[in-house]
Amino acid sequence: MKFNTKHGQLIDVSALTLSEVIKILRRLNTELASLIEKYVSKDEILFFKASFPFGSKIIHNREVFLPLVDGGSISFNDLALPAVLHEHLSYIPGVTNPVGLVLNKESEFYKEVDNRIECYQTIIAGQLIGFANVIDSVTPNNSTYRKKAFISDWNLDAGARTLFMLANISNSQQHKNLMDAYKIHFEKPTDYIQQCQIFKAISGSASSSWRQEILFFSTKFLQRLKTDTSYDALYKKFLHIHRSAYTIWHYAIRTWDSEINRVMSATGANDYSSYAVNIAKHLLLIVAGGAPGFAPVTDDSMCPNILIEEAYTKHGYGLTRQWPNLIQPVQFNLINKYPVYYSPNLSTLFNFNPETFKGKTTIDLLDKVLTVILLCQKYVLKNLKTGDSYLYDAIKKAKFSFYHNNPDPVNFSPKIKNSILIPEEDPRFYKQGWDFPYLSSFTRGCIKIETVEV
Repeated sequence: MKFNTKHGQLIDVSALTLSEVIKILRRLNTELASLIEKYVSKDEILFFKASFPFGSKIIHNREVFLPLVDGGSISFNDLALPAVLHEHLSYIPGVTNPVGLVLNKESEFYKEVDNRIECYQTIIAGQLIGFANVIDSVTPNNSTYRKKAFISDWNLDAGARTLFMLANISNSQQHKNLMDAYKIHFEKPTDYIQQCQIFKAISGSASSSWRQEILFFSTKFLQRLKTDTSYDALYKKFLHIHRSAYTIWHYAIRTWDSEINRVMSATGANDYSSYAVNIAKHLLLIVAGGAPGFAPVTDDSMCPNILIEEAYTKHGYGLTRQWPNLIQPVQFNLINKYPVYYSPNLSTLFNFNPETFKGKTTIDLLDKVLTVILLCQKYVLKNLKTGDSYLYDAIKKAKFSFYHNNPDPVNFSPKIKNSILIPEEDPRFYKQGWDFPYLSSFTRGCIKIETVEV
């Protein structure tokens, strides 16, 4: 079943039968599929699958959106929605909110702040959006944990928002050729965060088939999870899915902040620039899973990568020497063991104060960050213990490597390597027959974070 707005716009949302939901969920979470099959009636419409094109809004400014087939978006509470969607999906701000299960692809929670992007975390297939309000509703009234249902402060688009490429794409004529080829109109990007809007437009112009699908649950279904005791097993399964996606923000951020500030004080690290200290803290937060780093795009999980790469090589811009090297946000992961990267030249810090380092060079900043990291490692490994310290566990499992396009071992740490070595050490950056853009802003001063075998 497909739906139109009252103005005739086609909404990219389908109502699913129980059998269709079970079939989809069996590929993603067999236990959840079995529980829904056991407890939910076959005769009710309780599930809606939304298919979001790359870059479309899901959550924006505390409002939740559905995708339109023409590439636009419409709020869950828009009065132009058909009655059936309004009945099952609308919500009362501050009281309820939509709940969805990501069926495929990955997205990034972010904020745009003063021409920067702050990256919070990524969300992947099998994880839930908005379930915290259901938990709060089940919590007894006298609980101190009970709170109003606020939509996340963090925005969420389909796919990556902080998506950019290392290759130099600042040639005016080549940018014009790209715009003409895809019949879109954007100024030449002057920084990394402007690039993603162009990639989104290219995807839309080329009618990309890339879609992120989210299964939204009817408010009637959510109400039963909250109040119907026969749904207890199903509620507990949803709760387990919700908690399995927890990061340090959910269970230890106060302990983390207190501990890391104590270590910075004890080591004398605070005598250095507060900007260098904040970068060091952010690197450790990345290791602890509290913020994403960045890594080369190797599949279409966060973007239509082949389409974008070909737009800049074959079909528009005309890169011939430098491979585009698309970069996306990635959580540091002990399982896949691939490195992630951070660069002060694309600052995603929550505490951003570069004025404390004003007038200094990037390599000087790297040198100070390296010094702070080494001070912390030495102190933590000597004075803290695993199991009692989140910071100890983070430092023990991570190795940091620093890169600059013009390292200077005489005046700065000899541990700062030349950026040209990055594709040799990490083959994901290597493309046969193409140059690696080691002089890009990102790689002219970046830090690699990789796992250490413990």
